[in-house]
Amino acid sequence: MENIADALKISFAVFVFIFAVAIFYSVIGKTIKTSNSVLYYTDKTNFYAHTESSETNRTVDEKEIITTLYRIADGETITVTIIDDSGREIGTVSGSHSREDITVFIYSIYSQITGPTVTFSEEFVETNYSGKYVVAEDGSKLPIEKGGTRMYIVYTKN
Repeated sequence: MENIADALKISFAVFVFIFAVAIFYSVIGKTIKTSNSVLYYTDKTNFYAHTESSETNRTVDEKEIITTLYRIADGETITVTIIDDSGREIGTVSGSHSREDITVFIYSIYSQITGPTVTFSEEFVETNYSGKYVVAEDGSKLPIEKGGTRMYIVYTKN
């Protein structure tokens, strides 16, 4: 009879221990979620009105185009379209590409984007995807949940 009583005590202790560990992990998870939320909402830059499209186009050369193309290989969500002076599309790159893919693409268009007087006009549009936003009375977007942004850049040859 003593053995049964000791076994019940041990099983109850194990049950209490497992219950305590489950509550501990639940509390830690909620604490992490709350701290991430508080840190996000205390950062003022999350509520700034970001430029959605370029007001004025800046003039760039092949160095800026090549740098932007390699940013795609680094994992940024950018779509780049290059257009020549007659309005014909030289090439478009978007999505995830390796550095080798980007290098091959640059070599294929290099003669069309370089030269002593070759410049491009850069125009970009930045769009939000996923996340939740509330539009304020002044038209600005306030984020409720974090989302991502995608940038579309068009280089037009001058």
